[in-house]
Formats: sequence, C-alpha cells, structure tokens
Amino acid sequence: MKRFFAILLCAAMFAPFSFATAQQPGIPDWTIGWEDDVDTVFLELDSNKRFNVAIEGYVENTRLTPVEIFFEVSLDNEDVFSVAFPETMTVSAGSNSSFQITISGIGKDSDGKMYDADQVFDTLELSAEEKIAGTSIGSKQIEKDLQFAAYHELIPSTIKSEIGDLQSGSDEKIKIYVDNEGNSADSVSKVNLMIRGCPLLDISGQDLLVGKAIASGSSISQEITISAPSNHASKKCTVEITITSEGSDRSSSTDFEIKVEAPETSSSSNSGSDNGQNTNQQNNDFEVESNSLPASSFISCLLVLIFTAIVRRN
Repeated sequence: MKRFFAILLCAAMFAPFSFATAQQPGIPDWTIGWEDDVDTVFLELDSNKRFNVAIEGYVENTRLTPVEIFFEVSLDNEDVFSVAFPETMTVSAGSNSSFQITISGIGKDSDGKMYDADQVFDTLELSAEEKIAGTSIGSKQIEKDLQFAAYHELIPSTIKSEIGDLQSGSDEKIKIYVDNEGNSADSVSKVNLMIRGCPLLDISGQDLLVGKAIASGSSISQEITISAPSNHASKKCTVEITITSEGSDRSSSTDFEIKVEAPETSSSSNSGSDNGQNTNQQNNDFEVESNSLPASSFISCLLVLIFTAIVRRN
C-alpha cells in the first residue's frame, strides 16, 4: 500500500512538467520554399528555340512581427539565362506571401550549337536574407535544377556539286545528308520521295536512312540510286525528299534537280547522211561542167577550119 502511494506521488509531481512540455509551441520563425515538390524545371523551347518559364515560391512568417526578406539568385551559366525576380519583399506577421522567378533565354550558344537536353544543365540557387535596419539577421537557401526539354529537329540536304547528269539506260548515285539540329539524340522514322516531271525515274536506297541513330549536333549520310530507262527523253527532273523525326514526328524536306541525257536518235544520223549526199552531188555536177569546157573549144576550132577550107576553094 505504501508503495502504491509513493508511485502516485511521483506521478503527480512530474505530471505538470510533462504537460507543459507537450503543450509548448515551436519558436516563431519564417521559412522559404517552392510551391511544388519537383526537383527539376524543364525549359521548353518554342519554334525559335527560345524558352520562358516561371517558378513559384513562398515565404511563410509565423512571427508576431513582420519580416523583411532580400533575395539573391545565383547560376553557374549566368550568360545563358535572363532572370527576373523580386529583390525584396515584406511578409506580414502570421502570413504567407508568394513570389515568382522568371527565367528566359535561347537554347543554343553563339555558334548555333544546341545545349544538351540529356542531363541537368544548371542549378538555380535562391538565397533569402532577413534584414533589420540594413543589418543581416540570418539567411536561408533553396535550389532548383534546370534542364532543357528535348527538342528534335532533323534537316535533310544534298551537295549540288556532287550531282552529275544521268544518261538514259544508266543510273547515278547521290548522297543524302541528315543533320540533327536538335538538342537530343534522334533518328529518322520515315522517308518519302516525290519525283516531279519524270515519272519513269526509279529511286532506291532511301529506306536505309530509317532507324539510324543521330547524336545531337552530328549528321549521317546515305547514298541513293537514281535509274533512268533507255527510252527516257532528255529532260530536267526534280526530286523532293521528306524525312520525319522519330522524336517529334515533325517532317522537313529538301529537293534537287538532275538532268537526264538521251542518246542521239537514228533520224539525226540519216539527216546527216542525206546532207552529205547532196553535197557530193553538187560537187559532181560542178566537175562535169568543168570537164565540158575543152570539148566546146575543140568543136569551135573544127568549125573554123572547115569554114577556111570552103573560102579557099571559092
């Protein structure tokens, strides 16, 4: 019984202390954070390869007095980004205030090379500093990783100086180039060909472009074969090549001209032969006329002699 009362007395002594500890509120302070829980912000590029994104954040003040916060942003690649943010804000007692950071720029360097989208490009660090009468009281930092969103663009081309004339009944090999002007690896998903003005031409080899991996900033090439039948007339033909990107499903095109040369026809040869025969005939006529001159002189002399003999006899 005495033991029971001793335990009860001890519990009564420590109860007020435990209750006070459990009920003690946290120390009022201010905190800073992002509105979302995403670690990485993806920079989406438009058709001009430019980006403009906004990041939302907040400052929560649980104190009984206002707090004045000063912001500062730091980046490793400051020349790539244009950053707009509030330099300072005052948060009332017991309130929550939001702020916005806007990041803009272009997704390629001064040489036109795209920034890589396959890894984190930079990390934005936001420093928030509390000041009272210009004196720093304390600071807090938060971060966001910045990564370029994938931008896929494949551009086909040919080199005009490499394209020669095509003889009827023969074929010509032409090299097609595909440049990856996006910021991530890509491949050709589809190739379409259109031949204008020369329906008899046949083209093969273009399907070998499909499925070839192309790293960002690099290119591939593939020879295609253009064939013309032996009865193809002399003519300039236009070939248009359209390729489709696997990554974006966007298509781009290029075209080139190729001249088909047909052999000379037999009628041309006959015409040449006829002209030669006419020339020879004219020469022969001229020779006959020239050879007849001595015969005319002989007859004239003979008539003169006969006339002289008659006159003497008389």
